[in-house]
Amino acid sequence: MDWFLPGYKAGGPIRSVANMVRALSEDFDFYVVTRNTDLSDDKPYREIEPNKWHAKYSAHVYYLSTDNYSKDKIKKLIGERNYDVMYLNSLYSSQYTLTPLRIRNKHFPDLKTVLAPRGMLGEGALQTKSLKKSVFIKTTKLFRFFKSITWHATTEDEKITISKIFGPNAKIIVGAPISKPSKFDATNKINKYAGAARFFFIGRVSEHKNISYALDCFIKHKPKGEILFDIFGAAEDPKYLQKIESQIKQLPCNIKVSYKGPMPNEELKTKLQAEYHFMLFPTKGESFSHSIVDSWNSGCPVLISDQTPWLDLKYKSIGWNFDLRDPISLIGSINQAVNLNQETYNNWSNSCVRFYNKNVCNEEIINNNKLIFE
Repeated sequence: MDWFLPGYKAGGPIRSVANMVRALSEDFDFYVVTRNTDLSDDKPYREIEPNKWHAKYSAHVYYLSTDNYSKDKIKKLIGERNYDVMYLNSLYSSQYTLTPLRIRNKHFPDLKTVLAPRGMLGEGALQTKSLKKSVFIKTTKLFRFFKSITWHATTEDEKITISKIFGPNAKIIVGAPISKPSKFDATNKINKYAGAARFFFIGRVSEHKNISYALDCFIKHKPKGEILFDIFGAAEDPKYLQKIESQIKQLPCNIKVSYKGPMPNEELKTKLQAEYHFMLFPTKGESFSHSIVDSWNSGCPVLISDQTPWLDLKYKSIGWNFDLRDPISLIGSINQAVNLNQETYNNWSNSCVRFYNKNVCNEEIINNNKLIFE
């Protein structure tokens, strides 16, 4: 995979694989090959010698430097042990998915291979750079590039999507990402007053995550109350970040928005619980999203688009879904969140943690992930 611990800027995929490795390490030996830099960083990880195996994070990790990367190197790494399964994370990564798979198809055709597309085949995801992605999918299907692999879907909906694109005979295993047990402490939760609310966003700051859509709704439709909205995450595209910063200057005076940049996950968890009420996440599409479930684990209801597997949130008292085709839907959700008083907010906050413990962090999910490798 392109990025692994101690990296954090690439967001959910790092968490998904790291949690899976940690939870299953007593059953399987994992060897992780990854870059020696975090997303958008030029500087290598400190105190980690590249181009050698390290026993770290419940696995053996090989941090490959840019100057040492080559097809021959990847071929050597794949062939140096009698591996049972090769697990690939991401659909479009040239160096850490497509090249290893091309080498496998040519030199190691019997090596069982699993590919986790991480929501990249969803309708919303395919709308970004749609022509390029359409050509890629048609070409790989024509040449049967993904032949004899197993797909790792994180939800039943993603399984259906993969099947539609790559055919009914595609082998697909469903296993939701594994999450750590909750350590929520209600005594550290920030107070909530009707008429004011603090929102946050966590994720890569990109067109797909759709922050500019929310800001545009703020500018045009002016939600009520005192609103603070902080954005945490690595900016993939400087032009998109510039667009967001330009929009921030146009906001009405009751709305304060700040871009905070990326922050390590463990630091964020404490900060979310102590300083924020809600998560605002206008994404164009997700197959799971650690950001959403982390919010519930922090006792924060979520305001998310209708393009994730998490629906009917209001009836569960854990958040709101809004329709991306209707800006008023987002503004209505914002106004309802702002108007919650302390008692109602406490009830919703506790509902979030209960939902997390029951539906996100359980033994069945761990067992489903075991099946991927068994």
